[in-house]
Amino acid sequence: MSANEGITLDDIATMSGVSKATVSRVINNSAYVSEATKQKVEATLDELSYKKPNANVKWQVNYDEITIIIEHQMNGSHSFFGNIFSILENQAQELGLKVRLVRISKSLDLFVDRLKGCNAIISLGVDKPEVLDIVRELEVPAVIINGIDSKCQISSISPDYYLGAYLSTKLLIDQGHQKIKLLTSNINHTTRFRQGGYLKAMHESGLATENSVINFEKRDPVHTYTDIDFAASRLLPDIIKNGELSGYTAVVCMCDMIAISLTDAIEELGVDLGTEFSIVGFDNVEASRFNNPALTTVASDLNNLCTITLNTLLQVSNDPDSAGSRISTAVKLIERDSVKPLI
Repeated sequence: MSANEGITLDDIATMSGVSKATVSRVINNSAYVSEATKQKVEATLDELSYKKPNANVKWQVNYDEITIIIEHQMNGSHSFFGNIFSILENQAQELGLKVRLVRISKSLDLFVDRLKGCNAIISLGVDKPEVLDIVRELEVPAVIINGIDSKCQISSISPDYYLGAYLSTKLLIDQGHQKIKLLTSNINHTTRFRQGGYLKAMHESGLATENSVINFEKRDPVHTYTDIDFAASRLLPDIIKNGELSGYTAVVCMCDMIAISLTDAIEELGVDLGTEFSIVGFDNVEASRFNNPALTTVASDLNNLCTITLNTLLQVSNDPDSAGSRISTAVKLIERDSVKPLI
């Protein structure tokens, strides 16, 4: 049951002594209502325990629950997806909507069974064709965060990973670094976008990129899909011991958890890579602030990301025939202590 079920505009208008149009304006935060009238209507809303919609969301729906699909454990609220899930849950509650979490099982038949009865779907970091085909067959409103539908039938929303990696690499170049390594795991389009941004910045500055990319997915195709740091903590000790970072003065990391694993490995091995050795992460997870050194990273406005996601989902709910879209949200550099100028 939705939070406002059984309460009509007529009820609110009668109790407030105003028209239904005025009630609608107050509920939707219109500026064309006097303060006195607004207070009168809001007093009625409080009396009825009526929950006003999020001011950023412009649509209404006839369901009371959103199903969120994930592939693996989100590894706690400190993780990128854990943060997104928490924000989505809070914003959905503001709309009077509940959220239900469904993990993809090894058996697709079991996964299909888990989705029975769902009315709307947000796929969180999952864009495998076989999963999206199942979502399409359900014929319910759906959007993807951090993924894309190759058929562009399901809309998707992601931070601008290409720009973020470009900005972080450019920062290192501007600080005098020329030998810059990329640590990544090219398991999906979002990680490949990051590599593209890194390469663009390097090529613009005429810097060499031969053998400059370490792709964890090729070295450990099992744990790179299951570990929170994409198998970095498993692979980095040998990478460092083998001298694969020797001669490099800076590293761009695909995500903060890889960057944190890198600083841990350097410390544990007691390796001296130089006092100017610099590291940049990506995602601005909570742990990045407490790393030693505190990580320079790339941040996304996750509140805005989630608001756009819900707006898109509700738009599709109201207009099922609307064309799919791919939306990139803004990113920005967060400069801390892990980047040092190369003198």
